[in-house]
Amino acid sequence: MRNRKFGLMGVLLVMLCNLMTTSLPNAQSLGFGIRVIPGPKDSLTGGNNQLWFTTSAGGSEKRQFEILNPGDESANVDIEIVPAILKDGELVASTERDSVQTPWFKFSPVKFILNSNSNRIVNIEVSVPRDAEETRFTGFIYLNISGLNKGSIARKDEIVATARSIIRMRIPVMLTVGNKNDLIIDFDIVDLKDYSIAGKKYLNLMFKNQGTLPLGLDGEVSLKSIEFENLEYGPFEFGTQPIGESKEGSAVVELPTDFIVGKYRVFVTARQSTVEKNKVFDRNLQFPNVGDGSLSKVNLYIGVFIILILLAISTLLKKRLSKSQINSH
Repeated sequence: MRNRKFGLMGVLLVMLCNLMTTSLPNAQSLGFGIRVIPGPKDSLTGGNNQLWFTTSAGGSEKRQFEILNPGDESANVDIEIVPAILKDGELVASTERDSVQTPWFKFSPVKFILNSNSNRIVNIEVSVPRDAEETRFTGFIYLNISGLNKGSIARKDEIVATARSIIRMRIPVMLTVGNKNDLIIDFDIVDLKDYSIAGKKYLNLMFKNQGTLPLGLDGEVSLKSIEFENLEYGPFEFGTQPIGESKEGSAVVELPTDFIVGKYRVFVTARQSTVEKNKVFDRNLQFPNVGDGSLSKVNLYIGVFIILILLAISTLLKKRLSKSQINSH
């Protein structure tokens, strides 16, 4: 039976995965970007653009991300990592700035000046002690950035203060520490759906995570007509959104606008690390328009049905109220 020690963190993981690299409210004079560099393809969870680390006790793993400064102002950059907690259904930075795991993360460089119109690679190494227990750590890497150019001058009670542009950006991070035998990548290619929006044709590929690690699958899809011998499309590359343990996820593939509808044999290949799976679907692809009136009609019918139910309940309550008043007299 497969080990599920990390299952209790499923909700936390899914919510963290849904938090893409975001920037907090910032001054308009600064504009920075972050690019997570995919790790080695043989890394269990690091071969994508999510900052996921997976290792056993006593092990280590390295990743990189790039900070881009396309603006005209140079800036000081200070990097820190803080734990995340689940608060009112949302993952937020913990008020406790440190945890057992935060000292395991080392950044190089951790403080530096990023010149205007330049970029800088930051190296991260996670080293887990040999006596560490199996755990899953979720947190945020914060980039505290302050501009070097002088800003506006404010006067209050004859005190002069010089304001500088400040921005704070964050990257979600996750570390899984466990026994190698329990760190399992497994998934199913479940289904595919065809649809169109505003004249554009799409395939929605669906997957189910059957393992004990988060998934960030990539792969290709090719299509061969069953009706016309020489009609083929692809391969088209895709990548999924993060998929937590025991969760379902998907990837969307946009097809050419001149794609000919009809019956196709669809070949799907998906992979993570050294695990690759393939599946073939025979489908009649017609690409129904999800933006047409059909959905509006369905919603209208549902709305009318709900109104009828409410009217029936209201009538029933009035009858009961009338009876109770008669009986009271």
